[in-house]
Amino acid sequence: MALSQRLDLRQSQALVMTPQLQQAIKLLQLSNLELSAFIETELEENPLLERDDTPVDGAVVGLTPYVLNGRTYGERIEIQPSDAPSLVVSLTNLRIDPSLSVGSTVASATSKLGTVLQLSGVERQALARVTQDAGDHVAVTVHTSATLATP
Repeated sequence: MALSQRLDLRQSQALVMTPQLQQAIKLLQLSNLELSAFIETELEENPLLERDDTPVDGAVVGLTPYVLNGRTYGERIEIQPSDAPSLVVSLTNLRIDPSLSVGSTVASATSKLGTVLQLSGVERQALARVTQDAGDHVAVTVHTSATLATP
């Protein structure tokens, strides 16, 4: 009887579907109406959740054209939050409401800022890949406000 030594190396890979990943996949497949219904249900069932229909309370500090590939598509609205004056919230992909002007005061969930533009034919909407709609949406960014240097 002959004895021999042998060394084997094996490698494997596995994908673990965590509960968070499963929920994320489920949510990404919902339409806007289904997602709204899901959110309402979660708000009713979980007392620790509360609705925040921002974007923000504050003052309009800028209304400029939104330019994409050299063409103007709606406007950019910049709002300085009343509770965070060092920040500016910018919203694009909108056609502004005619009553809105620089200096206007806006209140979250009550002030009409404008209507969402349908830009799905103009730019490739990232959300369209994972939703059941065209992916048209308002883009919101937050940045620090510019400070003026005084001599």
